[in-house]
Amino acid sequence: MSFSDLMTSSRGPGVIGMIIALLVLLGFGLLFTFAFDEDLQGHGRSIESIVRSQQREINGYVEGIKDREERLALLQENVEISRELDETNREMSLLEETLTGLNEAHAKATQEFVNVDEAFEAYKEEYRAHVRAKAVGEEMDELTTVTGEVYKRVVIREVTPIGIQIRHEYGQKRLSFDELSDELKERFQYDPKKKDEALAQEHEMHQKHDAAVAVANQSFEKQQAEQKERQAVERKKEIVRTIAVLKARKKQLAEEIKSLEKGLRNQSGIKRTSDTEAVIQVKKNQLSSVVLEIARLQSEL
Repeated sequence: MSFSDLMTSSRGPGVIGMIIALLVLLGFGLLFTFAFDEDLQGHGRSIESIVRSQQREINGYVEGIKDREERLALLQENVEISRELDETNREMSLLEETLTGLNEAHAKATQEFVNVDEAFEAYKEEYRAHVRAKAVGEEMDELTTVTGEVYKRVVIREVTPIGIQIRHEYGQKRLSFDELSDELKERFQYDPKKKDEALAQEHEMHQKHDAAVAVANQSFEKQQAEQKERQAVERKKEIVRTIAVLKARKKQLAEEIKSLEKGLRNQSGIKRTSDTEAVIQVKKNQLSSVVLEIARLQSEL
């Protein structure tokens, strides 16, 4: 084993102390040798100088030993820290495994709770549907709401998440669960949350219905407007055709009147003259009617 290995050995401070003692003895041995051996007295150097020199060397060794002791202590401290760190890592690993197991158990328990809750909710919904369906058609002599309203000769027509639909002696009525007694609420398994959901769905359905009606009305109004526009166009075409026919009739009557009046001047005899004048008057009346009708039709264009 080398001197350096001996200094850093893990055998502890006892070995180091023995080494220091040996070095001290060695120093005194050398001092004694120098004191009595002329060849080793430094060729004229005094014993004091030699002793001082040896003392400095011994002090150097002692400082080196102290330094190695400190390094050894630090090394031992690092080794202890490393052991503690390893132990801590092992404990953390065990804790992580335990935590993983707990999380898995918690997740499993949570899922089991959810399954149980869902099963219970399904059972309640089935029971609720059963008692509500069974109540349809049930007759009651009298039903009083929490506000004091009284309905007589009541027949239950339907039970919904919102309330009950009844027929009574004066008509029909939907009573909200908020208007019914606690006994009826309990009997029909009233659930405020489901009531709110049903009302929301009903409101949404009404909105969709109103929107559909509005679209249908707009479509109908548009069709009506288009139909009126087409009818107006056709009416104008018909008026133009009628005016053209009436103008042709007007021209024809005017020519007939003109011809009759010309013939009247060449006729003789009172009776024949009177008959022609009567025909001419009829033709003039017809012409006047045609002119008025043309004017009326032209005002529509």
